[in-house]
Amino acid sequence: MACLLRPQLQISPARVFSCSGFWAAGRLPQRTWLSTPAAATAAATEPAASAAAQQLVKQRQAAASARVIDSVGSSINSSLLAGVGPGLRLPDELMPASKTGGTRGGMSRNGSILYNGRPVKRLIQKLKQSSGRNHSGAITVWNRGGGASKFRRWVDFHRRLLPNMPAVVRRLERDPTRTAFIALICYRNGTLSYVLAAEGLLPGMVISTSLAAPNLRMGNAVQLGACPIGLSVFNVELLPGRGGQLARAAGASAKVLKRFADHTLLKLTSGEHRMVPAKCLATVGEASNVAHTHDRLRKAGQSRHLGRRPHVRGVAMNPIGELRPRLASRVSSTSSTTRRTTSSPARTLW
Repeated sequence: MACLLRPQLQISPARVFSCSGFWAAGRLPQRTWLSTPAAATAAATEPAASAAAQQLVKQRQAAASARVIDSVGSSINSSLLAGVGPGLRLPDELMPASKTGGTRGGMSRNGSILYNGRPVKRLIQKLKQSSGRNHSGAITVWNRGGGASKFRRWVDFHRRLLPNMPAVVRRLERDPTRTAFIALICYRNGTLSYVLAAEGLLPGMVISTSLAAPNLRMGNAVQLGACPIGLSVFNVELLPGRGGQLARAAGASAKVLKRFADHTLLKLTSGEHRMVPAKCLATVGEASNVAHTHDRLRKAGQSRHLGRRPHVRGVAMNPIGELRPRLASRVSSTSSTTRRTTSSPARTLW
């Protein structure tokens, strides 16, 4: 049965296969796909070709309905979000929050490429909340408590689990304990692991740990001795085999300044210059979620979800002497000074 684009209009499979690339790109008008009744009769006799034509129509409709519109009105095709075209880089657009009273004024990053489901169960562990108290129950950090329960993701900072074996990025996820995104990768033998995601990394890309022959592709882990001068890296080890300790936050990176026989000179984001052994591993690129600095909380409840309780300034508290001696002495000295300066001048007889 021939595929119908419009009521009483049929498509020619022959023209579909000859111009499939233009169909996917949307460069030809839809009227050029109309066929004659003879072509429709020929299509009915070729069920395999008709099924392929129907599949192409469904793909075109899905691509048209899955477009993402960012804050400035430009469109990003869903094929980019699905990992098609590994050389392309997704922009860090910011989407304005809802205009309701509870969320007005907030900004958040577009999370269309992030996975919203549950993490891998064997790669997480529940975190115990201390609420700012020590082992004896005394409050040591004020304004902490409550919030949503968190699970620690076991992130592979070493990147030495299966060296020289390629791994496919399955999805990108958020980690509640860090600002950068993490990527779930699957090695060739089926092993799953979490790693820090590089900026621009998309599902479907292939990354690896290159020890023998360094491959300077985005997201690959290489030795610092093989990095050219000027390359940006993150998740840098301080000692070989210890795991990445430098430049792990969102948007962080270190720049290779100079290479020596056994060490490499790096420039950190803070401007510090640091010598690191040349056999230490580092990931090519910069940490993901560069737009994290522009995020703003949408409402007061979002701060409570993060485990932050309301903060009260000390000078606004009740000046009780035995509980807040410094504040009480400050208030008493201020009041006595005010009385001396505002007292009326001495009266005279004349």
